[in-house]
Amino acid sequence: MIQNTAFKTTRALLGIERVLLAGQPSSEAGALEGVFRARGITVSRARTARDALVAADTFEPDVMVIHWSALDVVGPKFIGMMGDLNLAYLPFLIANAAPFDLPSGDRDEALIAGADMVMAGAPKGVELDAILSVAQRRRLRDRAMGDSMKRVITRLEDLQKRFDSLDSDLSEAKKLQQGLMRDRHLHFGSGDVSLILRSSGHVGGDLVGHFPINDDAVGFFALDVSGHGVSSALMTARLAGYLSATNPRQNIAIETLDGAFVPRSPAAAVADLNTLVMEDLDTDHYFTMILGYFEPEIGKVTFAQAGHPHPLRQEADGTQEYVTVGGLPVGLIPGADYEDTVVTLAPGDRLLLLSDGFTEATISDGSFLGEDGLSRLLEASRHQVGPALLETLVWDLSAALGEAAFQDDLSGVLLERLSNPKT
Repeated sequence: MIQNTAFKTTRALLGIERVLLAGQPSSEAGALEGVFRARGITVSRARTARDALVAADTFEPDVMVIHWSALDVVGPKFIGMMGDLNLAYLPFLIANAAPFDLPSGDRDEALIAGADMVMAGAPKGVELDAILSVAQRRRLRDRAMGDSMKRVITRLEDLQKRFDSLDSDLSEAKKLQQGLMRDRHLHFGSGDVSLILRSSGHVGGDLVGHFPINDDAVGFFALDVSGHGVSSALMTARLAGYLSATNPRQNIAIETLDGAFVPRSPAAAVADLNTLVMEDLDTDHYFTMILGYFEPEIGKVTFAQAGHPHPLRQEADGTQEYVTVGGLPVGLIPGADYEDTVVTLAPGDRLLLLSDGFTEATISDGSFLGEDGLSRLLEASRHQVGPALLETLVWDLSAALGEAAFQDDLSGVLLERLSNPKT
């Protein structure tokens, strides 16, 4: 009586409550069942592999004792079937056989197949308690690993939901940023203004745009905020407000003279933006830009350059020239000075203002596209005009990159003086 109590205490401490005997001959199964029941453990028998699989799923044993050679299905195949049903990890598997009827090769095969222990004969006494102790430690370890895995999966699912929400928000933000560009192609009797913007991510730090000034002039800008992502995109939205296309009185590049709207000196407007960024905007961002206005009837382009890549002029005969001015980026140095530059376009000429996402793109040979590479792309597409030219440049750049993706935002403004003005 005292001994049975000790056995039950051992069972309680081990947490082993159910054992499934699979494939044992009746005489051996009876002896094993008596040993386990003496320890207060519930026992279920399964004569065939099919019965064992059903019992493993319904009875949910803590330990399974398999008679390797007596099953109607070869031992390795049976353990494989357990694995296919995702049951192999639930019980602690023991391959059992009568003395000397499991050759060493089969013993190795049993362990490789997934058995946790291979014994000769039925375990008894202290040996059985030791085996049950190992079984429980295995169960506790697997349970802890399972709980940890569940927590990891739950965390991953939570992160996926957050990512999906953020991805949705960024997709909407991209639409809003693209919406800051009003009319990607603007026609003025004697000239055209075309825009392009391709963000390397959902949103970016590039922005281009145009704004009406009066019947003779249209303003334009191209800017590139330092960094990438949401904070840079928010900065572009803030700057777009200073260059309003809907309210000339709120546009820093427009002033009133004798009751009429006229363009300000682009250099003065850029200097004012520099002061605003340095003194009023609490940000570590700076940006490059070109700001100016275009008078299509006379082909006059007046602009200020602030660290942005040099404009590329292409004449009607294909001759190209970079207009090199320079100027400091906006938001770096208080009181920075800028200067106005004037370029006159003859009929058929155009001026291309592109971000450094073009010239600093790493092409398939590992080098930068550079100004020379951009000139070659433009020459190859010299007969294209308007938005078609800008799209072709992006397409050709993509081809030059090979399998690589765009590393930076791409943006551009194209100013064209038409050879045959449209009506």
